[in-house]
Amino acid sequence: MPYTALHRALGMPASPLTNDMIDAAVRAQISEMDDLDWKKSFPVAKEIAKSDVLKDIAAMANSGGGVIIYGVAEDQKKATSRVHVGEVTENYVRTFQVAAVNHIHPPVRKIKLFPLGDDRERALVVVVPYSVDVPHLIYRGEHFGAPIRNDADTIWMREPQLERLYRTRLDNQRKVQLQRERELEQKRLRLEEDVSQERLQREQERFQREKEQAQRQLEDDFKQARLQREQELGQVQRLLKEAFDQARLQRVTDQRVWMIGVAHPRTSPSSGSPLSRLDANRIVDGAIELGTSIAGSSKYRPLNSVYPAVGTGFRRWVASPGSSSEPWREAWAEVHFDGSVSLAAVIGGMPLRTSSADDTTISSRRFEWFVADLLALIRKAAESGDKVDYQVRLGLEHRNRGPITVNHVNDGGFQLGSGPSRITHFIPVETTIRTTVADEGYLDQIRRVALDVMNQAGISRLVSIK
Repeated sequence: MPYTALHRALGMPASPLTNDMIDAAVRAQISEMDDLDWKKSFPVAKEIAKSDVLKDIAAMANSGGGVIIYGVAEDQKKATSRVHVGEVTENYVRTFQVAAVNHIHPPVRKIKLFPLGDDRERALVVVVPYSVDVPHLIYRGEHFGAPIRNDADTIWMREPQLERLYRTRLDNQRKVQLQRERELEQKRLRLEEDVSQERLQREQERFQREKEQAQRQLEDDFKQARLQREQELGQVQRLLKEAFDQARLQRVTDQRVWMIGVAHPRTSPSSGSPLSRLDANRIVDGAIELGTSIAGSSKYRPLNSVYPAVGTGFRRWVASPGSSSEPWREAWAEVHFDGSVSLAAVIGGMPLRTSSADDTTISSRRFEWFVADLLALIRKAAESGDKVDYQVRLGLEHRNRGPITVNHVNDGGFQLGSGPSRITHFIPVETTIRTTVADEGYLDQIRRVALDVMNQAGISRLVSIK
């Protein structure tokens, strides 16, 4: 939408040029100025190249652009009345524009012509744009001149003015060149950005593919690892059951109540060499010492009832019962070449301080002593080997399928509570023991396993294991 000197003179914003605007300028007697020129009439088409039209256009272009309005009479440079200029054809408009290109040097391009009004009162508004190619010259034969607006008049430039405008042209050309270079640089940067964006898009797509592939691989590895762990755990569970059944068949031969505990590494040991007798003795001796620190030094603890020097067994070392003549103290400890351990001990028949006991009557302290010694044996076996986690199974076995009586006693052997409790069906305790935890963490595991046993007799407080 145009904004011209006429808009400025009338105090109007940018808007289309209208016939009413010319009427308003006449009523206000708007004066001519550098960029506004009143003309009463224009020449016929064939006379344009020889008329003052070229001088007026060149002067406006050399002055920074402006508006020439044909169809307004003026007096002392002020608009006084409207004058009908006649018909303005498309051919006339083209002839006018061609003359500005062909007969002004450098050419003045992009001139716009606006015929306004009707057949009774028509005006022609010529808008000359700002030009960077100043000065514009017009030729008359062998002579040339450079017109310029001087307020309301058109005059010919003198040499200093021409020199100044030539410098302006050079400056404008440099500005145009710089602008073109900036545009080219911006275009180059946009192209590089487009290429970078395309490359980035390709990289993102490649990254996404690799990410999805890695995710699938991770899921496959996880499934494979889980399947392998399940297979290993299944294998450990099978070996654990076999070891437990083997110990039960070997030891439970009469009416006495036995507690049997077996533990197998959750992963196979890295060393293929069998355990030496010396190492096995160190494991048993270390377990006896550790069990003492956990549950006290009672001579009735299972590991205090075995002969400390191990003997040979089938792919294992066996600590057999000691020299005690008391049948309710019988105990066996085994350290296998594959890292597993087992402990079997008679726990029924130990007399109370105030009364005797039959083979199916158990002192609650014997539960605690057994658990303490079994987990001490596991701890020392792990320290001697690869320090892996162990899967543990612990149960009560006896040929008499009747209930088992449990007396809850204190460290002095005296009865606690209102009386003995009964276990009609003992549920085997199965758990995983972490052998790499600190001492207090390992003691927490011992307490947890001991309570799993004691709770089945209705006992919720430990006595020997602190």
